[in-house]
Amino acid sequence: MKSLLVPLALVALAGCPSPTPVKGVCCLGPDDCAAIGLSEPRACEAGQACVDNLCGVPDCSREGCTATTPVCTLETGACGACTESSQCASFGSSRVCDPSTGGCVECVAEADCAGVTPVCDGGTCRACKLDGECGSGACGENGACLDEASIVYLAPAPTGVDAGTCTREAPCKELAFGAARTGDARQHIVFAVGTYALNDRISRQVTQASRLFLHGHGARLVEKAGTDGVFLRFQQVPVTMRDFEIFQATRASRSIVIEAAGGGHLIERVRFVDSAGLETAGTAVVRDVSMQTVPATATGLLFSGSLTADRVRIVGGNLGVVSNTSGAVIDATNLMVSNTVNLALDLAFVSGVVRFSTIADSGTDTGAGPRAVQCSGGVAIQSTIVWAPGVSPRAPMSTEAGAPCMVSSTIAGPTAVPGAANMDPLFVAPASRDYHLAPNSPARDMVDAGPATDIDGEARPKGARFDLGADEI
Repeated sequence: MKSLLVPLALVALAGCPSPTPVKGVCCLGPDDCAAIGLSEPRACEAGQACVDNLCGVPDCSREGCTATTPVCTLETGACGACTESSQCASFGSSRVCDPSTGGCVECVAEADCAGVTPVCDGGTCRACKLDGECGSGACGENGACLDEASIVYLAPAPTGVDAGTCTREAPCKELAFGAARTGDARQHIVFAVGTYALNDRISRQVTQASRLFLHGHGARLVEKAGTDGVFLRFQQVPVTMRDFEIFQATRASRSIVIEAAGGGHLIERVRFVDSAGLETAGTAVVRDVSMQTVPATATGLLFSGSLTADRVRIVGGNLGVVSNTSGAVIDATNLMVSNTVNLALDLAFVSGVVRFSTIADSGTDTGAGPRAVQCSGGVAIQSTIVWAPGVSPRAPMSTEAGAPCMVSSTIAGPTAVPGAANMDPLFVAPASRDYHLAPNSPARDMVDAGPATDIDGEARPKGARFDLGADEI
C-alpha cells in the first residue's frame, strides 16, 4: 500500500486535481482521506471492509463472530457489539441482544423464557426453583411455572372468603374449603402470606385430587381451638408441602400427620417453632426442615415406611427421630439432633444409613442402659458425631434388638463406643446450642467423599477432605 501513497502525495503537492480513484483504495473520513490524497470518503464494494485504506474481505466475515461480540463491522473488519436482537439470529439459543453488554444471550427478561425454563437468570433461561419466581405463585415439579387455572388460591380473612372456586382474584380462606375445590386438574393450593388456624382432615372425602401440592410462601399455620392432638392430617392423599412455618402447636402431640401409605410425600423448607413435629407413612422425603424448641413431651420426626432426610435440624422434644415399625428404612444426611430428653435416634427396628450427622447433648441418664442413640445391626452410622455427655456415664449408642449399630468414620463419646474415635469434637458453643465445629476440631478433613452441601446448605468440602458431622467448617 505504501507504493501507492507516494505518487498520490506528489500529485497533491504539485497542486494538480485529485487523481482518479484507484481500485481497492478507500478512506473513512476527511482526515483519513486527506492522508492518502483523496478529497472525499471512498467506500468499498459490498461485502468488503476498509482496513488500512485498502478494501478486502474482513477477517470477521471469513472467520465469523461470537455471541459475545456478534456483529461484523465492515468499516473496521472487527467483531463488535449488537444493538438489536435481529443481529443475534444466527447464534442458536442466544437470540436476544443484551444492550448492557452488547452480546447475544438467551434472555434479558422473563418474557424471553418459557416452558420448563421460565426464569431468566444471568442471561440464561432455567427451570424455576422457588414458587416466588413464578407469576402464578407456583413452580411445578418439572421446573415450569404453573398456570393459574390449575391452582386453588387461599388468603387469610378478610381477603379470603369461602365462596366460589378460590381463584386468584377471589381467594378462599379455609384449607378444607379450598381442598374441596381441588381435583386432578387443580392439584395445587397456593397460600398468600398470613396466618391460618387449622384443625383439618384432608381425605378422599374432601378432595378428588390424586395428590396435593401446598405452596406456602412463608404462611404461618397455627392450631385452631378444639384441636384433638393433630391439627393437620392427610389421609389417603399424598402431599407435597413447601415454605411454611408451623407455630406454637403446643397442645398437639404432632402438628402434621401424613397417613397416606403409598408415598411420594415431600416436606421441604418448613420451619416448626415451639411446635410438635411431623409423622409420615409410606415413602417420604423431608428436606431443609427445622424443628426448634420441640415441646418436651413431643417427638420431632416419627416415620414408618421409608424416610429420606437431608438438612433436618431438631432441637428439644422427648425423642428426635423415631420409627417403631419393623421393616422401616432410613437414609439420613446432614441430620442434627440436640437436647432431646430421651433418645435422639430410636431406630431399633429400622435398616438404612445415617451419615454426616451430628447428635449432641441428648439422651437419658436414667433407666436401663442410658443412651442417646438406639439402633439395630441393620443401621450404619457413618461419618457422624455422637457426643452425649450426661450426669452419669451414658452410652452414646446401644441396642435392645439384635446387634449394635454398624459404625465407621465416626466420633462418639464421652463414653467410648467400639469402632468409633473417642475424642471431643470441639463444638463452637455447646452451652448455647451451637454445634458447628470449631476451627481446631478433630472432625476436620476426616473422609474422602461426602455430600455436596452441609446442614447450612454450604458447599462441601471446604478443606482437602470432608469433615465429619452435619457441619462443614
